[in-house]
Amino acid sequence: MPTDRQPRRTASIVAVTCALVGFLVACGPAAEAPPSPTATVEALPSDRPSPRITGPGSATTPVPAPAVTADPTVAAPVLDQAWANVELTNAADGSTFRIADFAGRTVFLENMAIWCGNCKEQQRAAAEAAQMLGDDVVYIVLDVEPTEDSAALAAYAARNDFPFIYAVAPKAYSRAIASEFGDLVLAPPTTPVWFIGADGTVTLTKRGAKSAEELVELARAHGAS
Repeated sequence: MPTDRQPRRTASIVAVTCALVGFLVACGPAAEAPPSPTATVEALPSDRPSPRITGPGSATTPVPAPAVTADPTVAAPVLDQAWANVELTNAADGSTFRIADFAGRTVFLENMAIWCGNCKEQQRAAAEAAQMLGDDVVYIVLDVEPTEDSAALAAYAARNDFPFIYAVAPKAYSRAIASEFGDLVLAPPTTPVWFIGADGTVTLTKRGAKSAEELVELARAHGAS
């Protein structure tokens, strides 16, 4: 026998579903509060000193870099090059030393020969530069001419009134310095001059005589006062 229960049940389900949907639409999720402005860190190129903090309505504020303090426990640099550790003999008094003994100071170093006129002019310029620089600069002049000896070198220094440390270069020094910088550093007329900085940096200067002013500038660039 036909019955109307099925249509009534279907109508009831539809009604309940509609009511539920209406309820959900009416109530809906609670409106979210807008996010509060927050500061952001703007990435800067690596050559900029510090990041900048920016935020809505605020001015750009630099972030101070952490303070850097010198460590008094840091030891003087070590000159471990072979030529810096060859034992040398002071032509004036016979005492022995190594270039490495002066690590931590600014060192002027020249290869020369007694017969070399360019070398004498370079040393005159160095003597003039010495009067403009502090006592923290050490001047060492090495005779790389194999036929010259300490007595002749001491007489040369005294005759020209040069206030430098003079020594005849042993073969071990000449081999080591040429191995690192090339054979031309053993050619005195090219006036080979080095500066060893207070930080241990070694710089071979350009060929040719340097003026007193150039030597002062180079020395100060390497830590001299």
